[in-house]
Amino acid sequence: ETKMISAQMLKNITQLASAVANQIYGTAETDHAHEELTPPVDACHDDTSYIWRIDLPGVAKEDTRIRVEDDAVFVTALRKEPEVDYGAKTCEVEYGTFQYSFDVQQDMEIKGLHAKLADGVLVITVPKKADAVGRTVVVE
Repeated sequence: ETKMISAQMLKNITQLASAVANQIYGTAETDHAHEELTPPVDACHDDTSYIWRIDLPGVAKEDTRIRVEDDAVFVTALRKEPEVDYGAKTCEVEYGTFQYSFDVQQDMEIKGLHAKLADGVLVITVPKKADAVGRTVVVE
């Protein structure tokens, strides 16, 4: 039976191999400040809105940008490396630019987009257009 390796699994394997090489050979640490990262995201919708929960621990509000274009919404966030050198040889926390985007659907009221960053989670809510919200029809 053939099994597929996901992109995230491959990335984790590569990072682990790099960390092992750094431990054995004492090679220089990778500069994570310029990596583009994909944050974990939960996306769902109900009868009235679409909701995205994007995990961004350690990211400040002022380092988070949301750009709305005609057919897509783009989220960019920067997690900066701490200025304190802890002397760590193995670093598991990813630093750099997180990017995520989603398509604007026809039933979205994109002007009503609301975003809030609290406790390391960015929550984006987009209401559905009034005519797209389900309704009950009375039978006469």
